[in-house]
Amino acid sequence: MKNIQKILPLVSLVLGLLLLFSGFFTALTIDGNSIMSGMKAIFGGSAAAIGGFSLATVNFSFLNFLGFFLPAIIAIGVAIYGMKNQEPNLVKTILGTILAFVFVLSIIFISVLPKNTTATGEVFGTVFNYESADLGIGAILGIIFAILGAITSVLHSVIQFAKK
Repeated sequence: MKNIQKILPLVSLVLGLLLLFSGFFTALTIDGNSIMSGMKAIFGGSAAAIGGFSLATVNFSFLNFLGFFLPAIIAIGVAIYGMKNQEPNLVKTILGTILAFVFVLSIIFISVLPKNTTATGEVFGTVFNYESADLGIGAILGIIFAILGAITSVLHSVIQFAKK
């Protein structure tokens, strides 16, 4: 049981980092064609261009940022605290619960990635989202890693109640 207590924060960290790195893959597709990576859906950039003239610019999305980055950031803190404090305690239970909550939020935010991703048209300045787009492989992998991370974090919290 003690070995599992030691390794679960590291597993959560790896899953958080895998979730973060899944953002480098295709996040949105239309008719099976890649239209943007997760990093572009987060930080924005030129969405469509004809001959050097940009037709639309993707805007920064805070919710997409939270979906891909927050689990990794929180998992780093939980892993560091878990390695320094090997004994079960209430703080580890609370941190594991928070991390599980963050992974669940990530599942929600990545699932609605097309709605959260907006772009501004250069010609008329209209703002639109990518509701008609489908989730790409990067977003799907991100959801899978977030589900596994939530399970691992809940297990980490529950195991703190196990007798020594």
